[in-house]
Amino acid sequence: MRRLILLVLMLLCMPACAQEVLLKITPVAEFSTSKPLSEGDNVDFKVTGDTGEFKKGTIITGTVMEYEPNDFSVQEARVIVGNFTDGTRNIKGSLHLNGNSHAQVGEFAENAQLNWSLIRGGEINIEPGQELQFFAQYGGRPDKLPLRISPAQKISTTHNQIQIGDTIRFKTTDGRPVIGIVDYVAPNGWWFDSAQIDFKTFKIDGKTINNPLSINGFDILKQKSHRKAQFFNGAGVILRGKEIEILPEQDNVVFTIWIRN
Repeated sequence: MRRLILLVLMLLCMPACAQEVLLKITPVAEFSTSKPLSEGDNVDFKVTGDTGEFKKGTIITGTVMEYEPNDFSVQEARVIVGNFTDGTRNIKGSLHLNGNSHAQVGEFAENAQLNWSLIRGGEINIEPGQELQFFAQYGGRPDKLPLRISPAQKISTTHNQIQIGDTIRFKTTDGRPVIGIVDYVAPNGWWFDSAQIDFKTFKIDGKTINNPLSINGFDILKQKSHRKAQFFNGAGVILRGKEIEILPEQDNVVFTIWIRN
């Protein structure tokens, strides 16, 4: 009986005994926002030194929780990686990454009265061996899990076909049908004003998922265009914002929605 009580006490104390430490890691492969990247992607890192319960050489995998690509007006790329695991145990903590802000370039453009709105912010480029750090500890469980979906029908704002309350068909990567309910629609306009469709509710497998998803004409254009063409597309969007035009049979456009765990 005494041993049983001690065992119960040990199990109850284990989560409390896990201490938060400043964990140092490096990517296993080059991590760059100049390559295709989206929320829900997994990224492998290697622990660079013994720290608390974390042992040097351990491979941990994180999920891209938030991703904001670099953009014009000197907007640098931003990434938050979370939902870490070492394959057997979950790890609390999030890694925040920012691209080069090009502050000096923006300052020069402003002083020279140049149009800095056409200057792109910096990408994130991290090579294996470059050390990163974040506060981490073993334990917990992910708050949300990613679900990848892609359009299963044409989505277009060119002739005002889509209205609030309409249902749009999507599908998961394994082919399961998903229905999204349109919550907001805005047509394109002048001066960077691209068309936008917002969703708040999705239905899958008889369940309702409340998750915001925004589809923007210029963001879609960046997914569909080669990077060299993005400068000219960006220059054109100054005059007139972009429509949304997604054709499932030819456009490989994927979105991530999140399911509460």
